Amino acid sequence: MNIKVLYRGQLKIRTGCNSEIIDLDPDEIMEVLLGNLRDKYGKAIEDILFDDSGHLHPMVLVALNGSQIPGDQKWETILHDRDEVMLMTPIAGG
Repeated sequence: MNIKVLYRGQLKIRTGCNSEIIDLDPDEIMEVLLGNLRDKYGKAIEDILFDDSGHLHPMVLVALNGSQIPGDQKWETILHDRDEVMLMTPIAGG
């Protein structure tokens, strides 16, 4: 199945793209998608996407098809063909 991943904030800079299509097996969970992205981009995204224990950093915003996924559901969310996942890092400034 094809999942469109949109990158915002520092992820856009570190991946070098606004979006891409990631191919996954049917009905995979978000954890698998994020693991694939870690494998693909390595250190470029690892330190901003994941905490020291390897879990998704709680400050990373994840939206599925335009709706934000609550923190306690991000990891286990089931994905379907043609879903759109947006990942955004916190924006600093003042």
